[in-house]
Amino acid sequence: MKTLLLIFLSLFAIATYSQNTESKFNFGVSLGIGGPTGLPNNLYPNNGFNVGFHLAYQIPFKERWVGSFGLAYQNRVYGIDAVVNGNQLTLAPDSIKYGTLNQHLIQVPIFIKRYDQTGKHFYLLGIIPAYTIKPTYKYRYAQKDYSKNLTEANAFSCDVVLGLGNKIKEKGQMQLNFFYTITPFFTGSNSTKFNQLGLQWVFLL
Repeated sequence: MKTLLLIFLSLFAIATYSQNTESKFNFGVSLGIGGPTGLPNNLYPNNGFNVGFHLAYQIPFKERWVGSFGLAYQNRVYGIDAVVNGNQLTLAPDSIKYGTLNQHLIQVPIFIKRYDQTGKHFYLLGIIPAYTIKPTYKYRYAQKDYSKNLTEANAFSCDVVLGLGNKIKEKGQMQLNFFYTITPFFTGSNSTKFNQLGLQWVFLL
């Protein structure tokens, strides 16, 4: 928790400084929905959510074209009716309730944006490499809550992103991003295969 607080305070400090300079830094927050996709037929994922903090640097490199890269923290929580054993998922018995997969991600968003002729609206294409900090599986059994670290989860991941957005005043932006994680959640050839799919609303100031 201390590490996450330090990350947030560092991003906030950089963004606060940038607001008083000619810097092209933006700081913002995100909120989204999503869930696992590609699970075996006997497993049924529930909807999940994601929240995050973002720091982005904008680089105009051609008329109506802007490059963007940055640093972000994101928390993804997905409900799943399954039991995690190593890198395998099996159908959860009725005695286990409220199973969730929980990820804390440090991300490096890399985007290319193209604006329309008004300079107010844009669409984007990009990738988001990420490192996961101690992914966990949480569940409830016999009226008690349990949590265990997923040591077989893939520490490194990569999202492919398509999105659109518009400017808010002079520096601000609002984006709606569609992401798909092209790396599998678990490592190992015999693991239960699935990826992640979701939408994310990003607000940058």
